[in-house]
Amino acid sequence: MTATQLAVVPCGPDRLRLVRAVSQLPLRAGLPNLKTWLAFQGGRLAGAAAMRHDAADAVAWVAVPAPYRRLGVGRALLDATLKSARNLGVAHCGTWQGVVDAGGWAFCEAAGFRHADTLEYFETSLAETEGFLSAYYEGARRRGGLPENLGVHRDAEVPWALFKPLLEAEFNAILGLRLGRIVTHGLVAGEWALALTLDGAPVAVTLGSATEGRVSLDAYTVAPAFRQGWAHLVCKYRLVKTLLARFPGDTRYGFSAGLAHGDTRTIARVMAQRGLCTQALKTERIYQRDLEPGHG
Repeated sequence: MTATQLAVVPCGPDRLRLVRAVSQLPLRAGLPNLKTWLAFQGGRLAGAAAMRHDAADAVAWVAVPAPYRRLGVGRALLDATLKSARNLGVAHCGTWQGVVDAGGWAFCEAAGFRHADTLEYFETSLAETEGFLSAYYEGARRRGGLPENLGVHRDAEVPWALFKPLLEAEFNAILGLRLGRIVTHGLVAGEWALALTLDGAPVAVTLGSATEGRVSLDAYTVAPAFRQGWAHLVCKYRLVKTLLARFPGDTRYGFSAGLAHGDTRTIARVMAQRGLCTQALKTERIYQRDLEPGHG
């Protein structure tokens, strides 16, 4: 493929629909600090890229349809995003790739990204999850193993200044940009959040979104001091009760967690052993790259 055959062009909000169609990302007009590109081969749409950034970090996505892979389209799109990030003074860039596309892993590693974390997912329903967790929660409550002075904070009530450092330490730049927007502008339609505090100290926090009969747990972590004991159970139980009241019916529920949180995999295994429905088990890798001004 010659340089004249391949063109990578930045695009504005009027072309966001095309970027969304190629990338399958839930991009919305008006998202702060969003930049997008389209790639064309001989006038045909051959790929798309998107990047969100703040002062220090960026998250980039590159998508190339199968007919145009291994032709330099992905690398050209990535080069455009990284050049833009450097020009903005960004120091770190992150991305992620699903396990179903091992070629994406090789692409990231060949481009200088390092494997930073692995996320695992499974899906069930809110109703099944509530039934599963209720027995454990009530048992712990009867044994007196749960604190009575626990603070429960939902949506706009979450003290993000308290929980933002905890989430950033766990999820790095991938979530940092979203948290910056939430701290500044609040949650957008479809997002939800729940957090627990004990005597003013952060215990656990979870953040997610809801679309078309499905709620997704996008980020979840427990403070290191509370990772042994009741915190996981109470946070997930309170969360599912809250979501079930808000989204009644047969709403699908997607769990996710990093490898540091083995409880997600344990819940999936135990739920399956009890005959409950767990579907769409999958794994994704998160990649990070440090950017040096003036370097490729």
